[in-house]
Amino acid sequence: KFNAEVVRKVAAVAVKKARQLKAARVGTILHGAGVGGLDPQVAAHALTEGSMLGGYAYTKYKSTDDQKQAALPREVVIVEHGDRQKIRAIAAGIKAGEIYAQATIFARELVNEPASNMTPKDLAEAARQIAKSAPGMEVKILNRAQCEKLGMGAYLGVARGSDHEPYFIHLVYQPSGSNPKPQTPNPKSITLEKLRWPRRFLEFGVWKFGVAAGSRAMDSSQAM
Repeated sequence: KFNAEVVRKVAAVAVKKARQLKAARVGTILHGAGVGGLDPQVAAHALTEGSMLGGYAYTKYKSTDDQKQAALPREVVIVEHGDRQKIRAIAAGIKAGEIYAQATIFARELVNEPASNMTPKDLAEAARQIAKSAPGMEVKILNRAQCEKLGMGAYLGVARGSDHEPYFIHLVYQPSGSNPKPQTPNPKSITLEKLRWPRRFLEFGVWKFGVAAGSRAMDSSQAM
């Protein structure tokens, strides 16, 4: 069955193949927005997200040559025609796809980091940076003494298996509005992208966005 998930997967495969061919740029129409029957915004979201996630590679400890190879392709170009409403919908879909992909990529960056370099203290610091950079985000981090005071014995029992001090992370997103309802992601882990990607821009129905970049509960914080 053809749907947005198929578009997402195909886009990821195309970007990976382009990397194998050492292509610097990939051009495409907006798959699914025509005879595929998908809403243009949904199709643009899926294509963007799939392309960016397909281009992800963890290269922090790789050689310079490997990092250069992982940087390909550098750009995906979407060419599509339509009325003003369709163009705006595509632009909105690309923006949403970038946000979702960036959040997922940051989650992968944290997960792929060696455990010796990603201690509870490091994760707590990542949470602080998220709260500082994202509007509407608030974070409260509890140390061992504070957890003991709250009677969090089960949590501290697990923490006794580590040589590192525990930090309990409570990250809350407070949406704007007249009657906002706070949303609290799972406090056990934190992920949020650092917005390192080039801005996409609109040019007569041509969109370009960067591809290569270089716990899941908190990656949703960026998407919020």
